[in-house]
Amino acid sequence: MAAPIYPAASLLTWLEANRSDPTTLDEVTLRLPVFVTLTANTMDVETAKVGDRPDALAIALDDRTLNIPLAGKLPMLFGEGTNRGMVWLRGLWRGGQDKQFQVTMVEAAIGDASAAVSAEIVK
Repeated sequence: MAAPIYPAASLLTWLEANRSDPTTLDEVTLRLPVFVTLTANTMDVETAKVGDRPDALAIALDDRTLNIPLAGKLPMLFGEGTNRGMVWLRGLWRGGQDKQFQVTMVEAAIGDASAAVSAEIVK
C-alpha cells in the first residue's frame, strides 16, 4: 500500500494511520523518500522533509538504531563534503508532536527526486 507524499497534510494522516506502537509491538515498516540537510559541522541532521518541495512534510529522524548514523551515511552515498541529499529510508513512524520517524535502514540515494513521490508500507 502506498500514499502520495503531497500534500503534506494527507501524508501526515496516512502516516498516523500506519503508526507503530512500541508498547504493543504493533509495528509497520514504512519506506519514505526523505530530503536530509546536515548541520554546519555535518555531525547531525538539521532538517528532514518527506520530499524536496518547499511544502513537504518536515519530520524528526531518530537514527540511533543504525550502526552508522545518517550524517555518516550521507557522504558515503553522495560524496565527501556533502551536507544534503535525498534518500530512501525505512523505519517506523512514531509520530507525536515532533513527527518522529525511527530509521531502521538507509536504503539508497535518490538521484531523481521527481520519481520519488510516494511513501509505502514494506511487506
